[in-house]
Amino acid sequence: KIFKIIEKGVVKIFGGVTIACGDTEYEIAKKFSTAVLVRNGVNVSKIKKYYEPYENSKLTVGIVGRITEARNPVFFNQIALKFPDFNFVWIGDGNLRDKITADNVKVTGWLTNHQDVYKELNRFDVYLQTSLWEGLPMAILEAMALKIPVIATNVIGNKDIVVQDETGFIFEKIEELDTYFSILKIKDNRTRLGEQGLKRCESVFDTNKNLHKLISIYRD
Repeated sequence: KIFKIIEKGVVKIFGGVTIACGDTEYEIAKKFSTAVLVRNGVNVSKIKKYYEPYENSKLTVGIVGRITEARNPVFFNQIALKFPDFNFVWIGDGNLRDKITADNVKVTGWLTNHQDVYKELNRFDVYLQTSLWEGLPMAILEAMALKIPVIATNVIGNKDIVVQDETGFIFEKIEELDTYFSILKIKDNRTRLGEQGLKRCESVFDTNKNLHKLISIYRD
């Protein structure tokens, strides 16, 4: 409520527009100010160069980001415990690292550059985003650019990227993952969802396209 008052007040006093980085944010912003949508994006052509076919001995599920409350490491750990036959990887580090206790989770710590991140990310079979809240998460877009199917919590941002049963799956309860992981254990299904994820990323979330729209807004 406080933020809504601030947003409304700033626009009334100073004018201007609210720039939303995702579809749900845009729908909310339109209710209290003049708003435009400029989706977050990644450099798809650059990232997809790191794609290489990779075979894991076990289904490998991972996430990229800081290990903080927003990413919900407790929930990520619960999922790893529920699926002991899978390997889980967390690329990153953070103040809640001690919440990752499952034996089948590898925490890489901070990697030194994007190249190392993309090489490690390319080894995932499934990208799992357990966020409690998001804006429009870049890590999901990077995973899609590497043709990795995505499973993500049903929150703003995640649900604006993932198309159900087309590029991955949106879920709310851990029990839903039994079905989704059963589907994604089949390589052909992962390939289908991954290819469609890359196409969506190129079409909607390419920063080279979206940046031109952002520049035009500032010029106006």
